[in-house]
Amino acid sequence: MQSVAGLETKLERFLETAVHGQILQALRQIRRLYLRRTADPHTLWRKMARAHHDLLFAGSLLRLVIKAVLAQGDAERAVREQRLISLIEQSMNRCVVRGHHRRRGDERLDTTAERTIAEQVGAQFEQRMAQAQQAAAAKTTALAVREHERSTRKLQKLAWQMALARHALETKTGQPPRAQKSSLKKAGKERRGSAARVTFLLDNKKVHLPA
Repeated sequence: MQSVAGLETKLERFLETAVHGQILQALRQIRRLYLRRTADPHTLWRKMARAHHDLLFAGSLLRLVIKAVLAQGDAERAVREQRLISLIEQSMNRCVVRGHHRRRGDERLDTTAERTIAEQVGAQFEQRMAQAQQAAAAKTTALAVREHERSTRKLQKLAWQMALARHALETKTGQPPRAQKSSLKKAGKERRGSAARVTFLLDNKKVHLPA
């Protein structure tokens, strides 16, 4: 009874301080040592798979499998209790690397969770890349729209200034601006252009407007 009490104390202390990976390691060790020839291996595998994703269920399953090991018979019960205590102590002292442990005397490493983490990281990277591309496209579109609006405002401002200049000239002179023909030079030859423009002084500045 003292050994059982010591096992229960070790188990409760272990479940209070252990991380998920340490509990899974203890479950794998107990399954390998005592539950290889269980009457219902499929149920055990399903429960182990659930424990892999559920910390609380993993702790409950560890209690259940320890009780199942102790209930295997009175023969060598004390040996099994001491071995379970030793196994829990080893799991408590074992370092966790990415949620997994290397077994003593067995260099195989369960990489299921490691592959899952790699897949999750890859999916997150692809998602971030797609978001970055969408953000860059949206930024380029916004810059193009802003440049178009800026050019439109400049043209509107220029047209408004020309209209104000015409109105100021008509108000000042009492008549529309007088048209003057402009001369164009091309290839060193002087040609008379058909386009006419208006030249006048506005606030001591020479202003040229199309007639």
